[in-house]
Amino acid sequence: MLFAIKPNQITALSMLLTSFTFSQFVHATEPVPSKPEQEHKKTTFESYYYTGGKLGINRYQDACEAWHTGCEHNDLGLGLFGGYQVNKYLGFEFSYLKLGEASGKYIETGVEQKYAGTMQGFDFSAVASIDIYQQLGAFAKLGTMNWYGENTSHHGTLTSYSWAPTAGAGLSYQFSKAWQARLEYQYFHELGNKKLGSTNAHFTSLGVSYRFGSDKQPIKPKKTHQYSQPLKAQQKAMEIPARPTKPVAAPVPARAQPIAAQQVSVQFDFDSDKLNKPHQLDNIITLLKKYPQASVTLKGYTDSKGSEAYNLELSKRRVTGIEQYLLAQGVSKRQITSDYFGEQNPVIDNLTQEHRDKNRRVEVTTKKFTIYDNQAVKQGAQ
Repeated sequence: MLFAIKPNQITALSMLLTSFTFSQFVHATEPVPSKPEQEHKKTTFESYYYTGGKLGINRYQDACEAWHTGCEHNDLGLGLFGGYQVNKYLGFEFSYLKLGEASGKYIETGVEQKYAGTMQGFDFSAVASIDIYQQLGAFAKLGTMNWYGENTSHHGTLTSYSWAPTAGAGLSYQFSKAWQARLEYQYFHELGNKKLGSTNAHFTSLGVSYRFGSDKQPIKPKKTHQYSQPLKAQQKAMEIPARPTKPVAAPVPARAQPIAAQQVSVQFDFDSDKLNKPHQLDNIITLLKKYPQASVTLKGYTDSKGSEAYNLELSKRRVTGIEQYLLAQGVSKRQITSDYFGEQNPVIDNLTQEHRDKNRRVEVTTKKFTIYDNQAVKQGAQ
């Protein structure tokens, strides 16, 4: 039955709330990441709570019958919501929403009469979203609304409540780590019932949401102590050798030569993973090829432009590009350790272009190690 405000039929008004989330859904065609990537991303993303509000225009479909003398289809809608972002792809929201009044006028026994109604309720939805480009994203939602409707006329007041399915979609813009803006359309199917009448509703809104815990610093893993030699070797070194029956030549200790650590910060252009100055790595490549025991660590970073998920993937591509270049130059894969952190750990703030240039980098670092002479000099007994 169409929603209509007319004599002898009290009609229902729809109320519509859309929700804002800071989440992402997985494409059906997206390849499944390897186990190391999954473990790394689990340590990077942290679930969070958020809250917000919105304001928009709601349109009631076929709100009045054809013989009305005046009909108001549209009215202002608003809502408050809170949610929990489970992971990068999925979130859940609980909302309270309230719309204004829809009304219609009809001639009844020669007198013009007005019929009006309001509606409010609670909405629970699952929300999925995806990054489009840097701060811009898209999202979709599916859920249900527990509505309460009230209609008034010269006949009196009627009330009722029930459930209605809802679906929506929209665009989001992340203008800081904590704040997000949303433009959204949402559809409600058959708000109302036989007692009040029913209608479909269409709601378009603008809103903002705030993410709790956005200023929390990432937790750094604790360093574990690594022993320089196996336990058995340490025990053996502590053993007191038996006293020789004959004088023996004391071995001359091998001469130690420390090799200092090297570090190069390779800079990248904005939103690029292209290696512009490969000659910066020449000394490190020479060291790694000369000493098989040498090792190198690659750590990729970005500036703060773009979403966290996009920057994490960009830092990964930068590290992968340098790793492939080292392998092409003859460096062994077992000598390379790589990691990527997105926009975390900036060397300086991101307030200016010059500062952001310094943060778009891959830090290439070799560890300090020691080499020894392989010739032992024997000394005769006295």
